[in-house]
Amino acid sequence: MPEYFKDKENFILIPNLLDNKAKEEAEKLKNINKNKLRQFYHEIKNLEKSLEHQDWEFVKPFVKMVKAKIYYAYGRDSKLESLRNFLESNINQINDEKDFRAFCKFFEAVLGFIYGLKEENNNRRGRR
Repeated sequence: MPEYFKDKENFILIPNLLDNKAKEEAEKLKNINKNKLRQFYHEIKNLEKSLEHQDWEFVKPFVKMVKAKIYYAYGRDSKLESLRNFLESNINQINDEKDFRAFCKFFEAVLGFIYGLKEENNNRRGRR
């Protein structure tokens, strides 16, 4: 579970959060089904978008509910353990809107690295 901020008050993220830390997490998640990754990523992004017209106190319970959704998905497919661990540990450290927005950026970077790692693996195997 990474720390997000160098300076939370001014929303200054730790410099390597969206680089090395995101790539480390991507390595753990690279074998997760793309559809499941997208499902949970879109869930998080939709909650982020809802902050445009809802206050944080309204959205926060739905952010926390994502943990229940990943547990349900994991109960149906044990291959999702690394995604469950990733989402649970990150959601557990979300206490306010800044934490949530930092997590959204982190998840976006992780997903970008995952897609890059999958493409890299496909190229090594001679597929495109």
